[in-house]
Amino acid sequence: MVLKFSFNRFVKLLTILLTISYVGILAGYKACTLLALFLILSFIIGIILKHIKSVSKNRTIFLWKCFFVYLCFNGILSFPRSVFYLVLLGAGILIMSRKTTCPEIKSIVSFFKIFAIILSISIYIQAFLPNLFYPFAERWFYYSSQFELIYNMGIVNHQYSGIFYEVSQASFILSIGCFICFIEGYFKREKRVWNYAFFLIMYFAIVLTGKRSTTLIVAFLILLFWSINNLRKITLWKILGVLLVVMVVLLQIDNIMIIINMLLTKGHESIYLSGREKFWQLAIDLFNHSPIFGTGINSYDVYFNNAGIRSIKYDFAGAHNSYLQMLAETGTIGIVLFMLALFSTMKLSIMRALEFTRTTAVNKTIYCNVAMLEIFFIAAYSLSENPIYMPQQLITLFLFIGFLINLRPDDEYSEGKNIVSDRMET
Repeated sequence: MVLKFSFNRFVKLLTILLTISYVGILAGYKACTLLALFLILSFIIGIILKHIKSVSKNRTIFLWKCFFVYLCFNGILSFPRSVFYLVLLGAGILIMSRKTTCPEIKSIVSFFKIFAIILSISIYIQAFLPNLFYPFAERWFYYSSQFELIYNMGIVNHQYSGIFYEVSQASFILSIGCFICFIEGYFKREKRVWNYAFFLIMYFAIVLTGKRSTTLIVAFLILLFWSINNLRKITLWKILGVLLVVMVVLLQIDNIMIIINMLLTKGHESIYLSGREKFWQLAIDLFNHSPIFGTGINSYDVYFNNAGIRSIKYDFAGAHNSYLQMLAETGTIGIVLFMLALFSTMKLSIMRALEFTRTTAVNKTIYCNVAMLEIFFIAAYSLSENPIYMPQQLITLFLFIGFLINLRPDDEYSEGKNIVSDRMET
């Protein structure tokens, strides 16, 4: 029994390490591949020794496995570059399929919350106490090129990533922290003020990263969640509250549009896409070249480096739109299989959230809603960034899918606390 517990804990630690491995000696993609290979090996040994159990039947898992099988054949077109992605995707499917207990999920959620708080503090220190941060950063970031990038992004561009090497990954982890704190504050009276305070701290840390898409998507999803859950039972006070918000928006519409425009354009007169239109056009051109099977998974960067869009050669450039890149690399067949798996995941997240809202399992309700919001965040974020291709973010996606698959209302689990009454008493 001790061996079984220890083995599962080891796999959990490896998984968490993969989700945050974007700093120091782990910042390279080779390091991520080695971690993923080590994780796969651990799974194989654990399954053989019967220390790790897998979920047997699930439609979402089946669809992701179908997508993986297709990529194994599609990857022949881009071998050996395809091996990197197949290793990551294989590790993600194993993580998603593993039977996970509620206490284990609780510990992972708690880790992300604490880690997001630490990350937020490091971003505030970098932004407001640079003389304190950069001497530390020079030692923290293992490679000299990392420190130079962090320094230039902070001092010149005023985009801060704190202890992370890249602002995109920093904002991604902070989005998880925001969802955890807001959902906990919404469903639990205990430490509600603290949770909402931490939510605001993390959200403004996202603003400091300079990631416009993350800033807007997190705010939109939080507002949508609150609206759906809070306006189901119409009362006079809620009607008056909505009318008040509408009046404020109408009166301040010009100022609001200026703020949104500044976020989207970085102060420019027209929307500033950071050259994304060239990235997207290349993906479309690749799809037109091979519309059925694509050019092979993880092949986009080869064509990007040869296209002359930028003078520097990139190990990872990405199309800054996961859907377009998937379309270009896997063709019509691949994008259909991918979208079927993604839609099944999103449907599962909604169904689980609705199921638990009608139960007394407060903690499970929190975990399911956090997973749902993060999955929807990744789906929206994929329109302008590369989360489906970023190793850490791809693994995180499958980790949260695994939460939804393992958390079921019919399990033998009782928390002895009614969600509805808890919210009504507030």
